[in-house]
Amino acid sequence: MIHISTSVLFTLSVLVACTGGSGDAGNDASTFAVDADLNAPDADPNAPDADLNTPDANGGGGVETMTITFASEPVGGSAYAPTNVVATWIETANGAFVQTINRQSAARTQHLVAWTQNSGGQEVDQYAVTGPTRLNHNSPVIATWTIPAALPDGIYTVRIETSDDNSTTAEQDTQGVFTFERDGTASTQIPADPGYSGVTVDYSGR
Repeated sequence: MIHISTSVLFTLSVLVACTGGSGDAGNDASTFAVDADLNAPDADPNAPDADLNTPDANGGGGVETMTITFASEPVGGSAYAPTNVVATWIETANGAFVQTINRQSAARTQHLVAWTQNSGGQEVDQYAVTGPTRLNHNSPVIATWTIPAALPDGIYTVRIETSDDNSTTAEQDTQGVFTFERDGTASTQIPADPGYSGVTVDYSGR
């Protein structure tokens, strides 16, 4: 009986240039044996990809978010009530503008006076949920901030502004100001005096 090995012996011929005494080049064949196991299993095509949301050694990982829910109310004697425009944005504890996370306005955006002054009227970033002028105050406003990983932990200020009039000063609009602590631990925070009713802050942690 002839036994055929599951390993195949490959012989590689390597031509080595040699220089003779006459200066002519000759060829000297040398062989190398490579034992390749053809029965070795291939990589499993069904193996799951690496989990991009798995935290790394520094605690990084999935998307980190903070969602604010609040109810808006009309200002008495306003020109456009119940329609209204609203903006929600983030500042540092020192009042430096960070990011707009929600703005619902169209033609009357200029009446969001505080937002315009603080943001410079910049375009809303790619994560903000935006829409046209709100038709009424019947449904709560929900604004979600996808927190940039590069931002440090600490205290941040949340600013909210609602207008349903031809406001020219921030004092003519409804204003909400409260703080939010980003510390990496998931939590639901209820601000003590937010300026709006029904305010909750849900932080995903990381």
